[in-house]
Amino acid sequence: MNALFINTRPSHKADFDLPIPSTRLPLLNIRHVDKLSNQENVWLTEFIQGKIQTVVVVSTEAVKGALAQLKRHGIHHAQDLPHCPTMIAVGKPTKNALAEFGFNVITPNEHALPMSNEGMIQMPQLSCLGDGDTVMIWRGVCGRRVLHDDLVKRGVSIKAMVFYERYTPHNLADDMAQLFAKTPTNTQLFVLISSAMGLNGWVANDPRTHQISFITLGDRLAKLTKRHYPNNNVYQTDKLSNQQIVAILDGVMH
Repeated sequence: MNALFINTRPSHKADFDLPIPSTRLPLLNIRHVDKLSNQENVWLTEFIQGKIQTVVVVSTEAVKGALAQLKRHGIHHAQDLPHCPTMIAVGKPTKNALAEFGFNVITPNEHALPMSNEGMIQMPQLSCLGDGDTVMIWRGVCGRRVLHDDLVKRGVSIKAMVFYERYTPHNLADDMAQLFAKTPTNTQLFVLISSAMGLNGWVANDPRTHQISFITLGDRLAKLTKRHYPNNNVYQTDKLSNQQIVAILDGVMH
């Protein structure tokens, strides 16, 4: 079987070491926010003063943006803070980036939960929260709305810090057209879908000329993808690790 893996994550993300050929086709790019809003500056000051105990961090990009802002306020290591906040990271790379700054970090994985919105919602550090509690979220524009909305429904006060935004590459349509034009129609494509925004970009430009199987991050994306492609195979992974992607491909190919 001719097969090709399409890595749709932003271009700065690491490649996978896979048993089949792969190519890059980023569905999203990242743009960092240089200036915080007045409200966000107030919230950041509260965090620096030790008034916020629980922080959810959704990506390494959020870490980069947050640490840049903290350093502007003279915080160059977690030990410079007057408290030890509960830092919750969505995945291992985010955890490692925070730990390098000196934070103690937990992830859903420590509780045998998926590295996703759903996994974080079930973590005991978050599932016990309600009226009167506060959570700060380090995220991108409109990021992690499922987690945000679940906490709000329970009466949790959310302080959402936006450190970056994702956007669809301007040349995505042309890049997709070129990729499909040079790929034989009998090639089995495996397309990675790691966000709803990325899925929307794919759907908008997919000529539907090839046989495609999707590998999605988490149950919610699997369901969204199946809604758009009810006749295609959709394989779900709980984290974007090389090991899990290889296991899915090996299972399909053999």
